[in-house]
Amino acid sequence: KHEGRVLVPALFCGSYRPATQTGTISLEAQKAIEYGGLYMQVFISHSSKDKQTAQRLAHLLSEAGLRVWIPEDEILPGDNWAKKVGQALEESDLMVVIVTPHAFESEWLKEEIQYALTAGHYKGRLLPVFLGTELPANAPWILRSLNPVRITDRKEDWQHVIEKVCALAA
Repeated sequence: KHEGRVLVPALFCGSYRPATQTGTISLEAQKAIEYGGLYMQVFISHSSKDKQTAQRLAHLLSEAGLRVWIPEDEILPGDNWAKKVGQALEESDLMVVIVTPHAFESEWLKEEIQYALTAGHYKGRLLPVFLGTELPANAPWILRSLNPVRITDRKEDWQHVIEKVCALAA
């Protein structure tokens, strides 16, 4: 133990796997590991303008042992977009919303958030991630009240997001 944190081989929600790096995670995230967040599916809601950020987060969450759904990886040309997104929203257990100044230009993002706010299986499992140092002026008040995470591009910020998702997955 180190100042309320547990040293582990790496951050994995679902299971321990061999890793070359070590890191520390909170005790709350450690609980998520012990109780196996592996079967949790995370839906990443984002604007198409934030595609690279969403893919980076999806990669990190996958490495942590979570199943991740983002349209870029799941929807193929010719697929019924609305049907695929609807099915993913129903099958996912947790939503991460990437909030940037232009995020709310996306009608899809607004509808996905609205779904998560009203669907019972997302209760307590909607995590807004504000990218940048300033909160976007057009961000709905409800997202500001849901204990959002603010990140820049620092490695520690990304680890904090992973920890938060793992804790919500517990």
